[in-house]
Amino acid sequence: MLVQVVGGQLDGQQVRTNPSVLRLHGKLHVLDSDFLEGLANSNCDEFRAHIERYCVARFDILARGLLPNSICSDPMMIDPQYGKDLDCVREFTLNWVSQVLQPVGPKDRSLMSRISLKLEARLLRWLGQAKRRRASKPQHGNQIAKGGNVDASDQRKVRHAFIAPLLEQKGWSVLDWAGAAHVDGKTPTNYLMAKTRLYPSTRKKLADALGVPADQLP
Repeated sequence: MLVQVVGGQLDGQQVRTNPSVLRLHGKLHVLDSDFLEGLANSNCDEFRAHIERYCVARFDILARGLLPNSICSDPMMIDPQYGKDLDCVREFTLNWVSQVLQPVGPKDRSLMSRISLKLEARLLRWLGQAKRRRASKPQHGNQIAKGGNVDASDQRKVRHAFIAPLLEQKGWSVLDWAGAAHVDGKTPTNYLMAKTRLYPSTRKKLADALGVPADQLP
């Protein structure tokens, strides 16, 4: 996912993307275009400020795009890979700035330090955002997973809260999910609407398509 988000290529080979990644690339292209236009019209001092703003804005776009990757099967934590992805984005950005600012002078060393600190701050903020996002999702504990005494309205909210980010991450519609799971198109819809309880075999198919354990489906 990180390769798709950052560049869309790996070792010269084009990586297949999904709609959510393409939308993210679109945002990056607009930002890059605005940056280049502003750079062409800036003087020396404005040049440094422009780079600083650009680096932070690009980091935020990528961090937001990678946010679905923070979801894991454990409802009490985020996926550690999200933090690793943010580290990669930060290092990639700092390496790019270092190349742009060669040869390095005193002002440029100060700029590098500022950008590095700002990106570290943004990294921590996005990790915090991911944890708050995870904590705010309704917990889908054993009572719901086992079909306990929970009304349909609550089940719909819990199921949508758990499933929607996973579908978004893959760029899938509900019908795409049904196709990947090799089940009838109405099955995941009825499940999300809490109109039915899943057979164990169907639950496994739906979970396998999403890449989560079957007992984690609410």
